[in-house]
Amino acid sequence: MNTTHNLKKNISDSVLYLTQRLRSYPAICLFVRSGTVELNYVGAIHQRIPITDVPHCNDIPQSQDCSFYEATIEGIPVILYENPHSEVDSTSFFQELYPLHIIANLGIRCLVTIDQIEFFSSVKNHDILIINDHINHTGINAVKSLETVHDFEERMKKFSMEYSESLVKICETAFEKQQIKYKKAILIGVTSPSTLSKAEQSIYASFKADCIGNIQVLEAIAARYYSMHICTLVVQKLSSSHIDSTLLNERRQHLYGIINFILPNIYQYLATTSNEIS
Repeated sequence: MNTTHNLKKNISDSVLYLTQRLRSYPAICLFVRSGTVELNYVGAIHQRIPITDVPHCNDIPQSQDCSFYEATIEGIPVILYENPHSEVDSTSFFQELYPLHIIANLGIRCLVTIDQIEFFSSVKNHDILIINDHINHTGINAVKSLETVHDFEERMKKFSMEYSESLVKICETAFEKQQIKYKKAILIGVTSPSTLSKAEQSIYASFKADCIGNIQVLEAIAARYYSMHICTLVVQKLSSSHIDSTLLNERRQHLYGIINFILPNIYQYLATTSNEIS
């Protein structure tokens, strides 16, 4: 995947493999990271496709832990992509974005991502954050090797925002109906969130950011490059030494309820709109 030609050919090979495996062609893909939900409780799983079965995916770090799933949620056909890792080493960003290139070229029109990341202290009393803007401080061009820098910049000028306001409103309605505390938030992406000192965290918090991640920002940029609608929901990352099973189950129940509400509404929204973000 060192040249534009090779990358595009590899993507085509991967897409061809999946089209031969899939029984339907959904409009929505749900990216689930960090064990935020248990997929068996989200909807009906029809088949699992290990990422290691897909051509050219063996370069993805810890690929043995990642899978595509064909599923139905509230009667809506979806593709699920499960990756238990929410923080990615900066040397692996492009490999980690490869599944997104695949699903975009499958014709997916909307990407919904659910992850757990670090919240800054100002928002820790909120259950879930809806990302409606971000700061890319990774220094990474998320679609490097697909186009020249000039072509990339010209293409991205057409987009006023990565996150669809209409999808944010759908999520807000879901949270309000279920009386879940939420906030529309700004995500800052950095190369290595877990190694930041307290001073560095304070600096990033002063940028008006609400939470800090890395690959999530690049996924949003790459999704918009492909003219996909994107909705990103994040929950507070739990320390392995402070995991409360009651809290974890409550949070998962919240997410199940949100997913079951928003997917039919997103599906209906996509049926009445083009890929222009609104």
